[in-house]
Amino acid sequence: FLLLKLQTIGEDFCGLDVNTPLGGELAIAAVPVLVFGSHLTAVAATSTGDYTVVFLGTANGHLKKVSAFITLA
Repeated sequence: FLLLKLQTIGEDFCGLDVNTPLGGELAIAAVPVLVFGSHLTAVAATSTGDYTVVFLGTANGHLKKVSAFITLA
């Protein structure tokens, strides 16, 4: 049995067709795994096979490609 609850879209949601909130009440703790010398201005990610590929655009015009995967010990 699956119960779905519809949400009212307000000012805190983006203009896409999906209900993806831009913010929330709970803060997320994070630790950087990559650090670059310039600001990142664009991020695009996709899953392919067993890993995720992320393309990062920098403020000085470079495109970085990052592959993320999980290893099971």
